Amino acid sequence: MHDTFLSGAVWVFSLLGIATLVQIISKRVKLPFAVLLLAVGIVIPYVLSFLPFSFETSSLSFSPEIVFYVFLPSLIFESSYHLNFRHFRGLLLEVASLATIGLLISIIIIGYSLHYFFDFPLGAGLLFGALISATDPVAVLAIFKEMRAPKKLSTIVDGESLLNDGTALIVFQFLLLSWATFGQEAFHISEIGHFLLNIATGVGIGLVLGKFFTFAIIKSENKGVQMTLSLILAHVTFIIAEALFHSSGILATMTAGIIMGSFGKTRFSPERQKSFVDIWSFLEFISNSLIFLLLGIKLGQVPFWEHWQMVLVATFICLCVARPVSVFLNFLGTNWFRKSVDKSPFSYQFITVWGGIRGALAAVALLLIPNDFPYLHEFYAMATGVILATFFLNATTVSFWLKKFNLVQLSDAETIQQTEAKLLTNERVQQFLKTLFAKKYIKKQPFEEMKSSYETQKDTLEVALKNSLHDLLGGSKREIEKVLTHFALGIELKTYLRLFRLNEVSERRYAILRESILRQIDRLEKDILPDEIELTTHYAPMIPEVPAHCLLKKLKEMHRTAKILERYQHYRSRRIASWQVLLDFKELRNQHKAFADAEIIGKILKRYTKWYKLAEKKLEHLRNQYPEIIEPFLLDTAKNICIRKEKIIEKDLYEKGLISEKVYALLRKEKSKAQEDHFCWRQYVISFWK
Repeated sequence: MHDTFLSGAVWVFSLLGIATLVQIISKRVKLPFAVLLLAVGIVIPYVLSFLPFSFETSSLSFSPEIVFYVFLPSLIFESSYHLNFRHFRGLLLEVASLATIGLLISIIIIGYSLHYFFDFPLGAGLLFGALISATDPVAVLAIFKEMRAPKKLSTIVDGESLLNDGTALIVFQFLLLSWATFGQEAFHISEIGHFLLNIATGVGIGLVLGKFFTFAIIKSENKGVQMTLSLILAHVTFIIAEALFHSSGILATMTAGIIMGSFGKTRFSPERQKSFVDIWSFLEFISNSLIFLLLGIKLGQVPFWEHWQMVLVATFICLCVARPVSVFLNFLGTNWFRKSVDKSPFSYQFITVWGGIRGALAAVALLLIPNDFPYLHEFYAMATGVILATFFLNATTVSFWLKKFNLVQLSDAETIQQTEAKLLTNERVQQFLKTLFAKKYIKKQPFEEMKSSYETQKDTLEVALKNSLHDLLGGSKREIEKVLTHFALGIELKTYLRLFRLNEVSERRYAILRESILRQIDRLEKDILPDEIELTTHYAPMIPEVPAHCLLKKLKEMHRTAKILERYQHYRSRRIASWQVLLDFKELRNQHKAFADAEIIGKILKRYTKWYKLAEKKLEHLRNQYPEIIEPFLLDTAKNICIRKEKIIEKDLYEKGLISEKVYALLRKEKSKAQEDHFCWRQYVISFWK
């Protein structure tokens, strides 16, 4: 036992070392990391066979237990944690259709084809269709990320993969059970209800555990505890769903990851968010490295050439018939329900077809089939052929098709944004240089040389920006306004996030404000400007006082206070964000020659001046209506701001050595207690009633 454990440990660390080298090589040769891992894994057994001494490889094998309970939860959770839930929700029709109707179409085409060409029983053909229809686009998504593919396309491919893995595995398990129970019958109608219950149970478990662990992580202040809880969430959710409830562990873990990433992430500080990204990127690297190396070792030992005709036909059917037909038919249906601006173009549909890589989950499904299954060897050969074809053909050429369809080029608006960013950066650096020179951090000669260099660069950028505005957008004021409005909305979004992190706006109110900005950004992409949407200018109705004889009077009063404070926070945040946009755009107009004569700047300034005054009027209205609630709130807010400033000053004194670490710790504790006393009770009231 000791020797087996030692041998396994040596293999794990050896494979991780190989994966590290493969990662370095993949960057140099411009090939997907997962593809090279699979290729190296295939070669490893052959290399070992030529060595003068033997290696024991049985201690670490590609088993369903290892993939299911060690690697797969980490990969599913990491993908769903980073999934943009807003984009996912907007594309749920396409994603859900591909993962259900599209999956069934693919299974039926593959199943009947094998039944027709090779006389497989229909049940066996459908079983192979289910196991080989699970997509694993790790290599493709890495290319999407590197080449900055459109978010909509990435969400479709990633979202389909996450849902597809769960639904394909459920269908496979039910078909396998149906084969064992009813013989060669394809599928028994009585299993459909269990299939739907399986999906619903998995999602429900993910929702419950996701919310519970997210709340626990938010309340914890220890980074190690937070990381451990997230790791427990990913794996325990999977285990509970699979082992206790016999439902989809993939869908449960996916749901928990979405809950954590989309709703819990907003409560995390920037440092905590970075820690989560780092730890889960590390776990993703380890999981992908071991799973694809082990998969390669497994596939390298399959004699698929013994059934080469069957392999060629099955690969052709899967890649050139089932996948295209299922995807194109689905988009044909979903586009029928979409407006013209929301339809998925042919380029997106083709890349979705081409990105349907088959990988580890298909191999895991194979290992779940009993050894006495009559077509097991044929399944191994066909699955190996399909997996290798998608990895070495599809994954290596997806970048070509992205370029072919012009999906990775900067749009006209993005080209202008790029020049704007360089111009703004140039100005900030010049101001920084002047500060350094004034403080005598640099001498006059290098200062003059750097200043001259940046001024020359600035002149070039201003000319480029002017040309871009004229050439790319044809001088269209509407297009220029869309670019600058996007900039203004970004300022608003950043301001709301800062207020939320400073505890000056509740989580629920921040979510509402953020959603409002994201909706406006979506409208911009559909060529709708903010002025073309009717703005609500009326005052919200007064919230009545709680009658003295009312039952649960205390709770009712808390509810009323929460509603009033949330309303005040909303308008206060709008006023602050509008003021910040006005400041930034006045600076933009005064300092940028390219925008000095632009009428559009004045139009945007007028728009935000109107919004600022409207928010101020509504705030004044609330102060007059509810002075007994608003005045204490304003006092608490002012005290909280002062306490934050005191903490900054005390930190500076500590870093300069004026106070000891013990004194600094005591001061921090006092300030934290003061913040709770002055402010947190009102935030609790708001969060309690959200």
